[in-house]
Amino acid sequence: MDAAIRLWDANTGECLQNLRGHIGLIWAVVFSPDGKQIASCGDDESIMVWDVNAGCCRQTFRYPNPTEHYQGGIWTVTFSPCSQLLASGDRDSIVKIWNIDTGNFHVLSGHDSWIWKVEFSHDGKTLASSSDDKTIKIWDVESDECLYSAFQLSRPLNSLLGVRSQESGD
Repeated sequence: MDAAIRLWDANTGECLQNLRGHIGLIWAVVFSPDGKQIASCGDDESIMVWDVNAGCCRQTFRYPNPTEHYQGGIWTVTFSPCSQLLASGDRDSIVKIWNIDTGNFHVLSGHDSWIWKVEFSHDGKTLASSSDDKTIKIWDVESDECLYSAFQLSRPLNSLLGVRSQESGD
């Protein structure tokens, strides 16, 4: 285990790039919708945004006021459709939405356990989160309001697909 992200040519199987910067297990790697960036997160409790063409880390996000003890890493990250925001989730049960340009974030509170997955709607107005508390929540990204919560799922969900906004009709 070398904590590297590898970009591969799907046709030839050739490794095109090794992106190094994390110092622990990498839990998630996602491309931005425009394909120009990659976001990664992992056990080192950081989110790294990579420039695909240059093969370098553009920005690293860490939670402010880190604790002295290990919190369990960041388990999920995703880009907004405009590639200007990132959403992340981890063991602290709070979803964070990051502005990629400023590094500032705001929080969406309401889960009672760690966050497994976050996913923006196609129009970027809403965000879905699934948690080990066996709930899925739908959030308004602008107001941070929880619009809907599904309770009593039979088990925690670690994937979300097809999030859509009512206004968009997608």
